[in-house]
Amino acid sequence: MKKQLLFLAFSLITVSGFAQNENIAGKWTGTMTLNTLQPERIIRFTVHFRQEGNVVWGIYANGDFSTLDSCDCAGKLISKLSEKDNKVILIYQDGIIEHNKIPLDVCTALNFLQVYYSKEGEEEFLRGKWFEVPENPQAFDRASGSFALKKVNATSDFDVDQYFPRLSELIKKFQNK
Repeated sequence: MKKQLLFLAFSLITVSGFAQNENIAGKWTGTMTLNTLQPERIIRFTVHFRQEGNVVWGIYANGDFSTLDSCDCAGKLISKLSEKDNKVILIYQDGIIEHNKIPLDVCTALNFLQVYYSKEGEEEFLRGKWFEVPENPQAFDRASGSFALKKVNATSDFDVDQYFPRLSELIKKFQNK
């Protein structure tokens, strides 16, 4: 009986360890491929995430800029991490912040990211694919691609929260779902 209780306790600890979400808050940099109707391009890509519990919000920009007004394209991202399956993180675009040097339709193409978190030694990575949502009337037709980001800092360079004026409502809404 004691062995069974010990095994049950160990099993619960193990399962709860796998069910916990990763903390993806911080600054991530890497590359993104753009696979549109034009020849494939590779661009530098930076994401700044904040996280509270299972709610994630952040901003993205092509390149690594000290201010968003100098980048080609920047936008907002939101996500609710799954409490049951933390292998795949689904992240959605929540609007455009800047689109200085590229057309708005190309900037709005990044609507949805399918992200896989991994840790290799002490380094953390987000890899996956991005897609445009066909229902988006401004999105570039059949835009998609892949990306690979490495966590370079546990905190963001930007005040990410300023781009989410209703952040407390967003967090409350996502945590209640």
